[in-house]
Amino acid sequence: MEYSSGKSRNNSTKESSSNGDDDFFEDNDEENKGKIYSTQQWISVLKNDDIENTPTTDLIDSLRHGIPEDLRPMVWEFLTNVPSFKKKYGNNYYKELISKSSEYDGAIEKDLNRTYPNSECFEKGEGQAPLRNILRAYANLDPEVGYTQGMNYIVGHLVLILHPSNFVKSKYRYYDRYNDIWEENAFWIFVYI
Repeated sequence: MEYSSGKSRNNSTKESSSNGDDDFFEDNDEENKGKIYSTQQWISVLKNDDIENTPTTDLIDSLRHGIPEDLRPMVWEFLTNVPSFKKKYGNNYYKELISKSSEYDGAIEKDLNRTYPNSECFEKGEGQAPLRNILRAYANLDPEVGYTQGMNYIVGHLVLILHPSNFVKSKYRYYDRYNDIWEENAFWIFVYI
């Protein structure tokens, strides 16, 4: 079963606004336009693992155009530098954070059923455990901020997009081990945000 936030993933068509502002968000600086990466070019960027030497205009224009769905988790992890968080905090840090209770657990529990209630992922409960874990881990990581309403929607969106069921048919070997790492990677992406 594939989950989504309910929005179309097809970025190839452009909706027209009725107020005449169709080009409001378009970059009209032809001189500074970058190239838009193909799937193979995204793979090359990921293999090089070097964001510092990736041309900024190419990256921005490619992100505006959309990341290929199968590569989305890998690109998000690359852009938010997930490996550096894991290296800095160690392999078991996320597990330690979710194993501790938090003073925010009650508020988190209240919001679990309120988070995307019409989404099949959350309606069936499959998304609730990762949502709970990521929110608890964050509350324990940063007790000064803890948990506030609204975080559940940001994390919920990450759960919807990064859920392993979206990549069952993917041809990339990355997803062979994805079930074991996706939740923790979603947590580090949220920390970066």
